[in-house]
Amino acid sequence: MMVSIIVPIYNARKYLRRTAGDLLRQTYREIEVIFVDDGSTDGSGKILDRIARKDERVRVLHQRNGGTACARNAGMAAASGDYLMFMDDDDRIPEGHVKEYADAIEKTGADIVIGGYRRISPDGRILFTRTLVRPPCRMVEIRTPSGAKKSVSGWLGYINISPWAKIYRRSFVEKSGAQFLEYPYGEDIYFQMMLHSAHPVTVCTGSVSYGWVDHKESISNTIHKGIREEADMFPMLDKVLEVHPERDDLFRYFLYRHCAYHLCVSGRDAGSKRLVAEFKRCRDWLQKNELALPFSPFSPRLKGEILRDRVAVFVICMTSRLHLERLFARIYCRGTEGKKT
Repeated sequence: MMVSIIVPIYNARKYLRRTAGDLLRQTYREIEVIFVDDGSTDGSGKILDRIARKDERVRVLHQRNGGTACARNAGMAAASGDYLMFMDDDDRIPEGHVKEYADAIEKTGADIVIGGYRRISPDGRILFTRTLVRPPCRMVEIRTPSGAKKSVSGWLGYINISPWAKIYRRSFVEKSGAQFLEYPYGEDIYFQMMLHSAHPVTVCTGSVSYGWVDHKESISNTIHKGIREEADMFPMLDKVLEVHPERDDLFRYFLYRHCAYHLCVSGRDAGSKRLVAEFKRCRDWLQKNELALPFSPFSPRLKGEILRDRVAVFVICMTSRLHLERLFARIYCRGTEGKKT
């Protein structure tokens, strides 16, 4: 069965040969690698063309710069494989990565297989590992009494919201109509929630073979530096509600948690007045959409959630309930009001 691996590229010249090497050394040979050159200006496109001439499994798409979401959407439209996988242009995978996921999805008949990942430094040091299912239980799937498969074990399906460290059945993705949101913030959240709303058969694996490289200058790091008007999260969240009309408790918790994450991470580099104003925006948005915290962040329903994230939700919840936003912001923020964030 063919696996299409989609890699958006933007000015990634210094990583390309390493990334291509990781992909083309995969022990699973039935792959097509789709590099989408998203208007690079550093010569990345020419390097990709040379790589493609040397290996017929490589395809290169060139387009005007439209952002990561646009590039991933273009890659999905061009894909011909039975399955889809994604990789970022500066990340790492070992030679058995694709086989591990391809074997899992074929063995289980799932629509999506989700794994964990390693956060690694540019020099290869492992900073931390996020495991969804711990050995010796390498695979989690749920079956009804009749033997039919049903969706994933609760909260595990929400933990890794990035498109990588997963494999997707292409026919299911196409049937769901899922696309990445062409917006500066949360394009992958929108994609995953579109899939989630279509009720995929989902399996979790104990794999941690995907290496998410911690480059300080990467978009995933810089987008959360301060509260930025050009990366306002609420238009994205409104779109998520449009494509995911069901409001079960785990989905409501996911949205509340995302607001808490935004206040903790983006608010750290904001000015205190800006953070207080953002607290109010989050509270107003949650109330308008009837998204109160459905249960305690320390609930056993949140299988796989790490303590740090549970504490962050608890702190933000209590800060809001006790109206301590100004005190929290004064202590927590390291930004300044006159500084652009």
